[in-house]
Amino acid sequence: STSASASSAAGIASLRIVNRTPQKAATLAALFQGEGDVTALRYEDIPAGSVDILINGSSASLSGELPPVPAGILVEGACAYD
Repeated sequence: STSASASSAAGIASLRIVNRTPQKAATLAALFQGEGDVTALRYEDIPAGSVDILINGSSASLSGELPPVPAGILVEGACAYD
């Protein structure tokens, strides 16, 4: 039988996990090892024009703060969720 990873079954080409603490991002990305192209990045390492979907899972916005997401990373037609 053929098994597909959860990310490829969902049609996800790649998943980038970013955290204010790079080690936390790496730890989380390691949980998905073997599920496809999953890597940890620092905010400043997110390539311009490379993000289709951005999900903010931090509590920063609850106190009126924003994560340090670089300008220009979203592709045209991208979606963002806070």
